[in-house]
Amino acid sequence: MENSPPSPAEHPFDERSEASARASPERNTTREERPRPDPERPVAIGEPQPIDVLAVDDDPRNLEVTRALLSRSGARIVEASTAEEALRILLTREVALILLDVNLPGMSGLEMAKLVRARERTRHTPIIFLTASSDVRLLERGYALGAVDFLTTPVPEQALRAKVAFFIEAHRKNEVLRRNSELLRAAHERELARNVAEARRRWEEEALRREMERDRRLVETLHKANERLKILSGVRSDLLSTENVRERLPAICERVATQLGLERWAVHVAGPDGRLSLVAAGGAQDDAAERVASLDSAEAILGGLAPWVSGRGEPLPPVAAALGAACCVARPCLAGGKVIATLAFGSAERDACDPDDPATLELVGYAIAMALDRDRLIAELQGRNAELREADHRKDQFLAMLAHELRNPLAPVSNAVRLLQEYGADARVRERALQAAGRQVRHMARLVDDLLDVSRIRSGKVRLRKDVVDLVQVVRDAVQTMQELVMSRRHALGVSLPDGPLLVEGDTVRLAQVVENLVANAAKYTDPGGHLRVALARAGDEAVLSVQDDGIGIAPELATGIFEPFVQAEQGMDRSRGGLGIGLSLVKSLVEMHGGRVGVESPGPARGSTFTVRLPALAADTAVPTPARPTSPAPPAAEPTAPRDILIVEDIADIRETLGELLRRRGHGVREADGGRAALELARAAPPEIALVDIGLPEIDGYEVAQRLREIAPATRLVALTGYGGAEDRRRASEAGFRAHLVKPIDIDDLIALIDTLD
Repeated sequence: MENSPPSPAEHPFDERSEASARASPERNTTREERPRPDPERPVAIGEPQPIDVLAVDDDPRNLEVTRALLSRSGARIVEASTAEEALRILLTREVALILLDVNLPGMSGLEMAKLVRARERTRHTPIIFLTASSDVRLLERGYALGAVDFLTTPVPEQALRAKVAFFIEAHRKNEVLRRNSELLRAAHERELARNVAEARRRWEEEALRREMERDRRLVETLHKANERLKILSGVRSDLLSTENVRERLPAICERVATQLGLERWAVHVAGPDGRLSLVAAGGAQDDAAERVASLDSAEAILGGLAPWVSGRGEPLPPVAAALGAACCVARPCLAGGKVIATLAFGSAERDACDPDDPATLELVGYAIAMALDRDRLIAELQGRNAELREADHRKDQFLAMLAHELRNPLAPVSNAVRLLQEYGADARVRERALQAAGRQVRHMARLVDDLLDVSRIRSGKVRLRKDVVDLVQVVRDAVQTMQELVMSRRHALGVSLPDGPLLVEGDTVRLAQVVENLVANAAKYTDPGGHLRVALARAGDEAVLSVQDDGIGIAPELATGIFEPFVQAEQGMDRSRGGLGIGLSLVKSLVEMHGGRVGVESPGPARGSTFTVRLPALAADTAVPTPARPTSPAPPAAEPTAPRDILIVEDIADIRETLGELLRRRGHGVREADGGRAALELARAAPPEIALVDIGLPEIDGYEVAQRLREIAPATRLVALTGYGGAEDRRRASEAGFRAHLVKPIDIDDLIALIDTLD
């Protein structure tokens, strides 16, 4: 068990400790610490001086990454692996920023931060915590200890560089102000000495008077400079400590206005659409505030993107006129080249602004812009994280559903095979086993087809074959198709259709798919013995189809997302209702492709639901399409006119052997190859008439096999067998020389018909 970290009292961290550290013969150093510049060495004018940044982390790799990321930032990285080592460093040197790991051995990062804040010299040193945790309580403790920010590890590269650059620049500016103050004080002392000497030579009283006047002006200048520094320091502290910059802006602007002596002010912030809206205004009457709130762009607020300084009869920006100000300082706040806020400060009592006001407001605006942009980036990252978590959750749900829905039909297929193996001689058992296997294979094929439809629609590869369609007939045929499912669940189905035709422009097959999916969904989510109702009617210029059930209903939180892929009403572990949650997604996509819309209403769980489809209806006087003449039943497949020499190239033995056996029983000569190389050897020995080639072969794929077969046996007719049925797959097969492209599972009757047509 680790020892408890030392208390602050056991680690004195004050000015006496600093003197002790300086007097200690042991030099406090860090690993790989670079030598500090000699303060006596002359520094070239304009030469950038490195700024110390203290990185505290017990993992050398993290320190190395930090050093690499900040190598060009102008920072000199001072490293420490423990809080105690870091505190010793802070006793002897000044740093612009502390990058502090929360979880340190011994004394934690939070305890070290408390000691740093307790020491006068380091009380205002910015601290950025680095942590892999997102615990809200940890964040609250860190901010309570004065942390300016938290960064989660691994640290975002751009965010770390931007934040470090910001604090380095602020440190440099503070150093410049301090040095300027010292130079000013030294210059004043020299000037004072000269004035005293001159006064002694001439008129002592006049010299004393002039000296007193100079002192007064100097005090005013220093006082004003201190006030400006206080403004900037307060703004920076507020922006770094707040979690919501937008909510904090009114208080910040009110304090800045008071310190500048400009009692009227307004701040606008851009929303997600880029339009500026008033966050707050001060010092103006109610009607003035309404006028300011009506301004919604940089042009409307400032008259353009340039900063404004006006007074003494000069033109005023629109915002100043709205505030009723006689003088005004206004500027846009830019981040990434975009206006994300505008600031305006003015006065109705003064006729001109102070000459230093524009520079002060520029720094205030820059700090506000950076803080607002930081909040925007944090919000975007949080939103993206939530989207990724939701997508990952839905992916896991879909994979679980897919596994369940594929295993269910595989079980009866497996059982049917076992029944055929053990009781195949019994005709009744054989017939039931074959029927069960056939139903489940068709069910799996429908699942795969639905998945492919979703993929094609989302990628824009589905094209509708539109024509004038009688929706009444489409609904009637679709309901008839689903009658077996409805009866199997003992539902009562009511259908209400118009007496005459109701015409729309659409794809008959896809519209039937919409109706079938809605009826199947209603039947699936209604307990056996329920009631379904399908109604179609014209409402103005729309054809309205409704499918109503008294089933399990839809919870309010699911109603908005029920049409998203893989979203389903709540099911138990048995998943007795089945499905992949893609039927309603297909419905929505297909309806929208027809220019319509679909919605759902449900009083709540266990209270049923109603799905409503609205499609643009054609005029009532549109010519009714002539129904196609019923075709006579197709004659039974004829026996092949002549046996063919067929080569099957398939690496899956079950597919290859069963297909070969079916072809042999229909009189064809069949040779089998389990790969491309074996197929080429057989073709060299005796070129086949027809080659059935699987595309996804190991070692040599089907496209290359086809190319080589065309060289060995140019007269061989090639047929592609594949599980990929997209347009691009068909194009590649055609380019490779295949005469036909069949998608697995292959219907043997279709294959026999194709073989008979190949000449």
